[in-house]
Amino acid sequence: MKKFKIFGSLLTLVIVGIILFTSISAHADNVRNKRYREALDKSEDTYERELRNDLTDMGFKNVGINITKSFDENKNITYKVVIHHHSFEYASQDRIEEIKDLMYDKAFAYLDGNINAEISY
Repeated sequence: MKKFKIFGSLLTLVIVGIILFTSISAHADNVRNKRYREALDKSEDTYERELRNDLTDMGFKNVGINITKSFDENKNITYKVVIHHHSFEYASQDRIEEIKDLMYDKAFAYLDGNINAEISY
């Protein structure tokens, strides 16, 4: 009978240890994921701010910038960046290409993922 009590106590300790280890690991993963998301958000905010400043310097004030991101099954990121401005309708094709180049150059500097750039008016 005493052996069963000892065995039961040891089994209980092992189960409690497994539960604690799993909980601590899950919490650590949550903290890492939160920090990763915060770093992504900061990079996206910096990208948007820098892009907006450069477009303002090019004469396009009050540009609308829409950034959406999606993750594939391997957690790779694809960004879709759409910029809106009424005067893009009248811009030359060379000017539009210059703006798209700017979008890609800034994305290379700040975003970690693929980018699809669109211009809307």
